Amino acid sequence: MATFFCTDIGSGYITLGSVRGTGSAPGTYGSGILANINFKVKSAGSSILSIERFEINGSLYYETTWLEGIDSITSYLYYIPFVIIDGYYDSQSINEARGEFSISTAANNQTNPTISVADTQYLVSWQDYRAGTHWDIYGQRVSLLGNLLGSNFNFNSTQTYSEISPELSWNDSIWIATYKISLPYDTTNDAHDIQQRGITESGSIGPRKPISNASSIQCHPSIAFNNGGRHLAVWEDYRTGQANNDANIYGKILNRAGDSLTASFLICNDNGSACQFAPSVVWSGDKFLVVWTDGRGGIRGQFVDSLGNLIGSEISIGSTGIPSAPSLAYSGTNFLVVWLYDY
Repeated sequence: MATFFCTDIGSGYITLGSVRGTGSAPGTYGSGILANINFKVKSAGSSILSIERFEINGSLYYETTWLEGIDSITSYLYYIPFVIIDGYYDSQSINEARGEFSISTAANNQTNPTISVADTQYLVSWQDYRAGTHWDIYGQRVSLLGNLLGSNFNFNSTQTYSEISPELSWNDSIWIATYKISLPYDTTNDAHDIQQRGITESGSIGPRKPISNASSIQCHPSIAFNNGGRHLAVWEDYRTGQANNDANIYGKILNRAGDSLTASFLICNDNGSACQFAPSVVWSGDKFLVVWTDGRGGIRGQFVDSLGNLIGSEISIGSTGIPSAPSLAYSGTNFLVVWLYDY
C-alpha cells in the first residue's frame, strides 16, 4: 500500500510522492531522484479525482499516473528535492531495480511505510517483523538527495509487544512517531493502545509516552503539527465495544514534546449509526482537517482547532461506496485527499 506525501511549492501547487513496499519482495524502497510531478486542482467543480499510480500486468510493473474529473489539471515543472517512490514511466520487470535504493532488506517482512521531512533530511518509518516473534517499529534517516544516513534503528529495541502502523510528524525540533502497541498475535482483547516517541535529527529516541490506553482497541493513528507548538493525534477507537457500529474517531492535543494537553475527545459523533475507520490529519495554517473512511458511505472530514474544539459540522468528501486508507495534504490553498477504492 502506498503512503502519499505532499510538499507545498507555492502558489497552491502540490508536489506528490509516495512510498510503498515491493509486493512479494521484502523491504521498503525509494528511487532517490528529484521528482517533477506537479499539478494543481482547481477549487471549481464537484467531481472526485481518481489517481492511479501503479499496476501489475503479468510479469511487468507499470507506472500509470493519471487523474480524472471535471476540475482543470495544469502541469508545471519545479525542481524541489524529495524522494519519490514508483518513479517509473515505462514498463518494469519484477526483478528490475530501475534506480531504486534499498531502505530495508531485513529478514521477514517490512510493511506500512511512512515518511516525514525535516529541515535537512527525511525520516522513513515502517513496521518490521525481522525479530520473527513480534512486530517492531523501525526507522531510517535519508538525506534530501536520497542517501541513507546511518542504519536502520528500532524505536523500541527492548519491547516484546508488537508495534504497528507508525505515523510521523516533524515539529521543527523532533519527530513525533505514533504507533499502535499490542500483545503479539493479539486481535481480540483490550490491550491495544496508541503510544508515541520523539526522535531527533541525529536519530536519538526519546521515552515512550501514552496517547490513549482506553479500554478495547485503539488503532490506525495519524498525527500533524500546527507550527505553533501543538500536535493533533487521531485514531480509530473501539472503547464503546467491538460490536457493529462501535468504531469511532478520537483525537488528543499534544505539546511539542508529545505530552498530552487535553483528554481524548470524540471527533466523529454519528450516534452509533456506523463505524468510522483509519483517520488521517493535516494542518492547514489555521486549523486541522481530519478525514476518515465512514461506514455511512464514502470519505468524511471534520475541522478541529488547536485547542481540540470541533469547527462546524462534518463534511462529505466522497459519498460513494466504502473506500479505505484515506490520506491528505495541504498546499497552502487547497487540500488534496486520496484513498484506495475497490471497483
